[in-house]
Amino acid sequence: HAQYLARGGSLDALIAELYGRATGCCGGLGGSMHIVDESAGFMGAFPIVGDACSIATGAAFALQRDGTGRRAVVFSGDATPETGQFWECLNFAALWRLPILYVIEDNLYATQTPLWQRQSPVPLGERVAPFLLYHEMDDSRVAEVAAVAGRLLGRLPALLHIHTYRYRKHVGPEYDWDLGYRSREEVESHMAHDPVMDARLSLLRDGRGPSVEAMEQDVRRQVHEAFERAERAPWPSMGSR
Repeated sequence: HAQYLARGGSLDALIAELYGRATGCCGGLGGSMHIVDESAGFMGAFPIVGDACSIATGAAFALQRDGTGRRAVVFSGDATPETGQFWECLNFAALWRLPILYVIEDNLYATQTPLWQRQSPVPLGERVAPFLLYHEMDDSRVAEVAAVAGRLLGRLPALLHIHTYRYRKHVGPEYDWDLGYRSREEVESHMAHDPVMDARLSLLRDGRGPSVEAMEQDVRRQVHEAFERAERAPWPSMGSR
């Protein structure tokens, strides 16, 4: 969802799709886990681990052939390197020197399984080194992440491995520290150093308080109105897609 909005996707189309309404970006038939909007350059979000890499690699191959200079960027979770198709994608991208940036968002857990219990002892950087350029970093400084991604986009194919953290449950709005696989103290220690909030505080210290607050108020208004429109929107009709 976040990547779709960052790419320039329609907030109204996204919320309507979550509601299963005809005005959604997939006509209400895709739902939360199948967001697709080619008009925004968003080729799709997919629920199967690693699938997005395959779609993005194919898209990168098409972009290379059309000669427009466009590039593909794909976001996947830390379990993706455990799938066979991920390595097939890297091999194909390296062979054809495709214009693609793979981004691995590593939040330490696959649902409720800690990373150290399930992955290869060989660091990801060593495993992908034969295929493409690799850079590893954490998400503590938003501007630095953006700068590194910008540099990598000029040296494709490449892989950006970002260490981050998930505050809430794998699915749903609740916290899950009562399930026993991680502690409340661990979660709250990460929340105390939230990179988005740190970036906000930095803007406030720079004297941009009024503009930040005005932007936040405008965003809240847009989100509220998008939900209201989605609730009023029609359901898709049979055979509409």
